[in-house]
Amino acid sequence: MSAFVVDKECINKIVTFLSACNWGNEILHSEVKRRMDEHGYKIENDDELEYLANEMLNMNKGAVDYRYNEVNQVELIRFEYKSASKIQVLKSLQCFLYQCSEGDVPKLELYRVLSEVEDALMHSIIDELPVYRRAKWG
Repeated sequence: MSAFVVDKECINKIVTFLSACNWGNEILHSEVKRRMDEHGYKIENDDELEYLANEMLNMNKGAVDYRYNEVNQVELIRFEYKSASKIQVLKSLQCFLYQCSEGDVPKLELYRVLSEVEDALMHSIIDELPVYRRAKWG
């Protein structure tokens, strides 16, 4: 497996989605907000969002450093809102988590909560698929 530090656009898409969950009224939004709150991650203002984006960047850097036994230098992210579809956010989140799957990084609280967000997002997308809605229950 190879690993790399994702670009800021990837992280910004994920954090923008998380921000929308703070204010949205979908079941998915309340589920994601609840999970973020339970794990102590605030997503209510731009400073908190930028802090979260940089925590994600540092987590990704740590996994890559572990993988290649090196110390990479990364420039901190200035968070910018970057809208994306739920499917794109899911794909970006899956890429991000994959790049963070080295060493002890998957044991980190942030990794765990983002994995929970991934699960909630997948369920929401599947529930909206017409083929899923037409499928027989049982």
